[in-house]
Amino acid sequence: MADIVALRYRNHDVVFEKSATLIAVRARAGMAAALEADVDSIAVTNGSASRQTIGAFEVVELRTLPDDLERNLDWLRARPSVAAASHVFTIRGKPHSLMIPDGHLVLLFDDGFPGHRQQALLTRYRLQTIEQRGNGEYLVRITSGSKNPLVTAADLQAEAGVALAEPEFAGADAVRS
Repeated sequence: MADIVALRYRNHDVVFEKSATLIAVRARAGMAAALEADVDSIAVTNGSASRQTIGAFEVVELRTLPDDLERNLDWLRARPSVAAASHVFTIRGKPHSLMIPDGHLVLLFDDGFPGHRQQALLTRYRLQTIEQRGNGEYLVRITSGSKNPLVTAADLQAEAGVALAEPEFAGADAVRS
C-alpha cells in the first residue's frame, strides 16, 4: 500500500499520508465487547499510547514497526468481531486531520461515457455497486480484490471517462479551506 497518495478531493489537490502508528477498527453489529477484547490484545502486545473514536471507528495508536502494523491490521481483519480495519491517513500540512477511509467511493462518469464501459471499469477495479444515483453516478464499495480506497480513487481519476472518483471518510472532513 502506498504511504502517500495524491488525488483530487472536494475540488482540492490533496496529499494523503498514511500514519505509521494509527489504525482504525469498526465492530460488527453486536460485537463491540469482542472487538474491545481484540483491540486490547493488540494494544497490550504493542503498547498503545492512545485511543479515540471517529465516526463508527475506534482509532488506536500502536508503538510498533510498520511491518508489525500491517500484521496487526491483517490479524484484526480476520477477527469475527471486526467489520472493518483500516490505516489512518492525515492530510499533508494538517497533521491532526485524521482521515479514515470507510471503503466507499463516489464515482461519476463523463456524460456520454457508455454504460458498458462504466461496467467494465467497475469490474476491472473489483468494485461493488451499492447505489446508482443517476446517469453515470455510483456509490461503490471496495472489495477484497480491490486496492485500498485512496489508491483506487487515484487510479480511477487517471482513467478516461471518469469525471469524479472520491473516497468517503469516517468522521469530520478536514479538507475544507
